[in-house]
Amino acid sequence: MRSMSALSTLAAATLAVSAMALPTALGFTQPARADEWPSRTVTVVVPYAPGGFTDTLARIASKYLAEKLGQGFVVENRAGAGGAIGTTYMTKSPPDGYVLMFGSASQPGIAPLTQKITYDPDALLPITIFGKIPFLLAVGPQYPADDLASFVAGAKRKSGGLTNAISGVGATSHLLSTGFAHRAGFDIVNIPYKGSAPVAAAVMQGDVDMAWAGVSDIISFVSTGKVKVLAISGEKRSPVLPGVPSVTETYPDFQLETWNGFFAPRGTRDEVVDKIARLMRQAVASPEIGGRLRELGIEPIATTPAEMAAVIKTDKDFYARAVKAAGIKPK
Repeated sequence: MRSMSALSTLAAATLAVSAMALPTALGFTQPARADEWPSRTVTVVVPYAPGGFTDTLARIASKYLAEKLGQGFVVENRAGAGGAIGTTYMTKSPPDGYVLMFGSASQPGIAPLTQKITYDPDALLPITIFGKIPFLLAVGPQYPADDLASFVAGAKRKSGGLTNAISGVGATSHLLSTGFAHRAGFDIVNIPYKGSAPVAAAVMQGDVDMAWAGVSDIISFVSTGKVKVLAISGEKRSPVLPGVPSVTETYPDFQLETWNGFFAPRGTRDEVVDKIARLMRQAVASPEIGGRLRELGIEPIATTPAEMAAVIKTDKDFYARAVKAAGIKPK
């Protein structure tokens, strides 16, 4: 009887093991555990319209995550109210890692100072910056200055100040321009345009004296001589334009780069946040993704969550001073 019982037990165990192995043998895999992220499709909210710069980067990053994690990462554009609509939606989503946002420096740093927002900036959990974009101080090809020192000297002499193209009131270009003019000690008259393309055109045509424009927006005009660039706003020179000096070489305490990156709702698990940040660091180190970002005029960099939080804090301090200097009040 004992022998029969032992045989029965062995047969049952063998049957159980065979049942577990059968799906694998047939080419199926075991379903992911409920706590293993991601076990289903992830939505990546972009708070801007399709086709824009942030949207393009979001799709590059999301495609990489989908390939590496074996789950869908679907970009969903929720534009409006200067990015507040999409940001509000994301911050009020469950903090389970299945609704993320790919946004910009505006959501945590600029929008709270320049508009009445419908979200709490502290509800934005930093994950990783994905690419930094410095700005170029651009003038027309005939402008009577060939370096930053002569430009500033001439600006101080001009009665009424220099005319300066910006891509909208409260935009990064507006705050950067005002902040730099205040730091260097000259006056400017800001002229808003509807987007970065009209800004570049205004500089090329001589309709304005100057503009701080994103590298990716104006780099194609530099090589053809349609614009002249005198400085770059980043902490160091760009490998894309190594001959253009950083503004920090003349003003060590002044530098600003805009950026894009991932956010999650506050309360999202550390393992989810750390996994995304780690994969994005791998992405920018790869020849394919790193090379693509360089083609767009972007520094291929990805940060840890703590590093992103530190950048946001520094940005907030800069933008607060720039908004005050520009006299901008929340709408």
